[in-house]
Amino acid sequence: PPDFALGHFTVACFALAQALGQPPAAIAKRLAQTPLPKSATLLARAQAAGPYVNFTVQPDAYAALTLEQIAAEGDGYGASTLGAGKIILVEYFSPNTNKPMTVGHVRNVCLGWSFSRLLETIGFRVIENSIYNDRGIALCKALVAYQRWGKGSTPERAGMKPDHFVGQFYVRFGTELPEHPELEAEAQACLRQWEAGDPDVRRVWRQLVDWTMEGFTQTLRRMGVGHPAERYFESDIYQHGKGVVEDGVRRGVFHRHAEGYVFAALDEEGLPDKILLRSDGTSLYITQDLYLAQLKGQHRPALSLYGVGAEQDDARDPGDAVGAAGHALPVHGDQQDHLAAPERREREVVRLE
Repeated sequence: PPDFALGHFTVACFALAQALGQPPAAIAKRLAQTPLPKSATLLARAQAAGPYVNFTVQPDAYAALTLEQIAAEGDGYGASTLGAGKIILVEYFSPNTNKPMTVGHVRNVCLGWSFSRLLETIGFRVIENSIYNDRGIALCKALVAYQRWGKGSTPERAGMKPDHFVGQFYVRFGTELPEHPELEAEAQACLRQWEAGDPDVRRVWRQLVDWTMEGFTQTLRRMGVGHPAERYFESDIYQHGKGVVEDGVRRGVFHRHAEGYVFAALDEEGLPDKILLRSDGTSLYITQDLYLAQLKGQHRPALSLYGVGAEQDDARDPGDAVGAAGHALPVHGDQQDHLAAPERREREVVRLE
């Protein structure tokens, strides 16, 4: 039932109606009016609701039975072979490497790790993965600020946790911006230099990312978990994402706007257009996600799950663009869904809120 006030579980009477040649609602009413046997200690009552019979359990008796089963089965409680022979991909964590983890990251790690263990308990082979967003405008902001106000400094010298050390420069960029508006242009120039392979920019970038990753490792270790087993780095795959987008443009799947940016037209899905490449040719999160979907598809998973906070849904949602790409983007998995994401699309959403 949609509401526990109506019952805890329901039985449909359509099969009985077909077998008995009677209306399902009439059968449901008759069943609900039948007195419950004394042996049915788990049930409190039965109520007809159209062609359904809703049953309400006795909370105390049901809780006692559950605790008895847990005590008897121990760590094997709830285990099954439901997912035997099937692969499920679970992406979670996926931080930006320009600042420390937030409470939101901790939440997603707890959800993603726990959900992975539950899936393993029912027989699935779970491949946990994470995309580390180690490039882009946010990291360039931290880099520009570090070159201005921290060059030569290290976490050790500052006596700071490595990711907190990097994050302070990202914060300083924002606080200094009103007094130094030229910082915005410097960050954009830094991004273009990074994508052009400028060795000086790449050297400082590598150091900042390494520091942040070390800070993440320390935090995850304190949580009793580690980095997901399969790790992807945006810096390794973003160019491939550009290739997928350009291929989509050539095939007429994606479109180049008069202003220069490339987008996926999703009006038929009832959604706004999704920008895939900026006018200056630089990438967004969705750019590498298109290629990442291909990489994940090589596992041929039954399901690919994304652990995404509800506040991040629009920023990280490759599903609709993947669907639009069609043969331009062969994804081998059966489904791509979200964990803890708003239920706004027709494809199934697994809510963990």
